Amino acid sequence: MSKQQSLPNLNPSKGTWVKAKNFLGKGNKVNLTSFPTRKMFCPVTGKKEKCYYIPLGMINSSEMNPMRPGGTPSQNITEIMEDLVAIPEGQIEPGCLEWNATTDQFDKVFSFNRFRAICKADEKGLQIANTPTPDGGGMWAWVFSGTPAEKTRLRIRENGNKRPGKSATKGEIVKGFLKYISEGGCDQALNPEPGNILDHTAFSLLTDKDKRARAKEHLKEMAPQWGGRKFTGIWNAMTRNNGGTTQGFGIGASYKTWDKSVMQKFACAHASKNGCNGLANVTEIESGFVVTDRNKKKTAYYFVNNYKEHHGALPTNATKKKVKENVDEVVVIACFNDASVATFATKRSDFADELRWWNNNIKKVFTKVLYMSADDTEMTTFHNVGKFAKEVIL
Repeated sequence: MSKQQSLPNLNPSKGTWVKAKNFLGKGNKVNLTSFPTRKMFCPVTGKKEKCYYIPLGMINSSEMNPMRPGGTPSQNITEIMEDLVAIPEGQIEPGCLEWNATTDQFDKVFSFNRFRAICKADEKGLQIANTPTPDGGGMWAWVFSGTPAEKTRLRIRENGNKRPGKSATKGEIVKGFLKYISEGGCDQALNPEPGNILDHTAFSLLTDKDKRARAKEHLKEMAPQWGGRKFTGIWNAMTRNNGGTTQGFGIGASYKTWDKSVMQKFACAHASKNGCNGLANVTEIESGFVVTDRNKKKTAYYFVNNYKEHHGALPTNATKKKVKENVDEVVVIACFNDASVATFATKRSDFADELRWWNNNIKKVFTKVLYMSADDTEMTTFHNVGKFAKEVIL
């Protein structure tokens, strides 16, 4: 049976209707009574859903999974297809679709890989059991109508916990969860108490501590493996580099933390504004990198993003560099990802004192420290115009 033959008769004069989320007019509806139905347990929602057998030709096949920007290996799709064909019950878990009135097709909320696997089986002429038509040509799915945040929540649940398919990576969870936050998904506690003001306070107005607690609560409910012991890594990834600006938006954390790779790029991109003239024509740099300016002065640059690094290899490596390569100056570019809004000023002072101690008691090595912006005021005043927040001469 062809895809065209498998399409139901969408008679607009009767039946149950699902309206598109973004209303464009009275015609933004699809008649669901024309589709075969059955109750199926959905592990994503944790309950039985009324599902419809939707023809493959009515599902947008070009849509990419926003939770998997890197795609899914074809081998994974083949394995899912083989499971679907081999299992006597056929498709056990339903997909989830949303009607798109603009395209007159269903968009996938989740089940992107399942859809591809069913299409692959259909192309090969392989039978999937328990289909309402003799030769298949469709997918069982329930129809979503909700907010963008609710949709993202479902996607994180499905991609963060799925089996046997490949579970989402840390980067994919971070991207999806940042989107969920931007859509207002964390604007109240998961189970808010009526009289608790904090539970109803918008995410953007919370302190960093309360933001972290709220985010962990939501993610643990959606994807337990990422909201438990792995959450610290998720939180660090979301808050680094001005709150995840590589994703296009951040979580608005008051205290700013930075990856060394971002610090290195910042130093090179804004070299002339910060007295780092030797870096003006450099595109890539790492700790210990030595540049020679036009006056033949040699400067070594080191990057620090943890306060305790002054107790580690930094002093020893910098001293060896100064002696072995006859370096004139050693500049440290620093931030402290292990500090907070309340403690970063003290840690800056203490860090500089530790380097001075080395200069005075071991060997004069360090010339100065340049600090990355650490809070909203410094971001506005310095970082956004390409400058380091503070320079300390040692």
